[in-house]
Amino acid sequence: MNIIITGGGTGGHINPALAIGKKLQKAFPYAKLLYVGGKRGMEGKLVPEAGFDYTDIPIMGFDRNVKSVRYNLRALKAFFQGRRQIKKVFRSFSPDLVVGTGGYVSYPVLHLAAKRKIPTVLHESNAYPGLTTKLLAPEVDLVLGAVPIIKERIRLGGRFAVTGNPVREAFLSVDREKARAELAIPKDAFLTVSSGGSLGAVSLNEAVADLFAREFSDKNRWHIHSVGRRNGGDFARLLQEKNVTLDGKRLVAEEFIRNMPQLYAAADLIISRSGAISLAEIQCSGRAAILIPSPNVTENHQYHNAKVLSDQGAAILLEEKDLSGEHLIAVCDRLAADESARREMERAAASMAVFDAPDRILNEIRILLEEKKQSKLK
Repeated sequence: MNIIITGGGTGGHINPALAIGKKLQKAFPYAKLLYVGGKRGMEGKLVPEAGFDYTDIPIMGFDRNVKSVRYNLRALKAFFQGRRQIKKVFRSFSPDLVVGTGGYVSYPVLHLAAKRKIPTVLHESNAYPGLTTKLLAPEVDLVLGAVPIIKERIRLGGRFAVTGNPVREAFLSVDREKARAELAIPKDAFLTVSSGGSLGAVSLNEAVADLFAREFSDKNRWHIHSVGRRNGGDFARLLQEKNVTLDGKRLVAEEFIRNMPQLYAAADLIISRSGAISLAEIQCSGRAAILIPSPNVTENHQYHNAKVLSDQGAAILLEEKDLSGEHLIAVCDRLAADESARREMERAAASMAVFDAPDRILNEIRILLEEKKQSKLK
């Protein structure tokens, strides 16, 4: 059996695709898996590192701003180039199953597979489906959703099932004490792990720079921050202005963090955007969190994602319009001083976790393949 996995642009699409891919590898050990991504996406680095065969296509997302005519003409040209490339991939690889997790690269791959009657599966991680999911839902055989309400927000052509969001297996198996020992973090140190997403977030970086300045003088406070692909230089400048020197050990800033499961296991507190996959990782890790939703997303879905956790006492919700370095410092200082409050948040987060999402997804894929097999026999 030949399987194509597709999804890209940001970690929110790539990481669940990798989790599904790993599960399929174990379930079908003799199958060949190929990951199809975009030329410009992060998947070009992350997928080969995860051990999957990888090919890319020249594809760009469209800008829905009507003023972006020149950009959208380039995107249209890339779309047709990408479609031709996908046809070549299909001819050489002959997929028996195509699984997508969103991002603009998913559309042409799943669209072509659906037209050719190849079994197609699309996973949607957010409660508010993105444009790619809305376009593909009437075409694919199976839509898998994180939550039931997704079904009410799309037009289905096939079957729908609720599976939760898959996280990488490493988030389920890393031990806290082992992780802290491997990272050489003292037992009594307070470790904060923060990220504004794979691309980064200017407002969050500015607030975290103030927090670094506060933590710089407290030797018991450790902090590892992901600045994002776009903001490394600006963050370094902010720290320089505040006379903060990174030591690469107690205070660390990296463009992108690749050992996030280990860091989440070791952390006392997580500061994060509230994309669906990030929240699933926080829940499976059972960690206290401060969530700062991105306001620049469809249907403001990150706010609604975060509110679900905050309403259950699993996280503190800070809206970006209220975010400042002073405010973030006050919340972090309070949580650092109140272990009991953090433990309550950890218990609440863990109680919301869906640990078997990859198993649920695999089960639904098996059902689909059996349905297709039976229909051919009739």
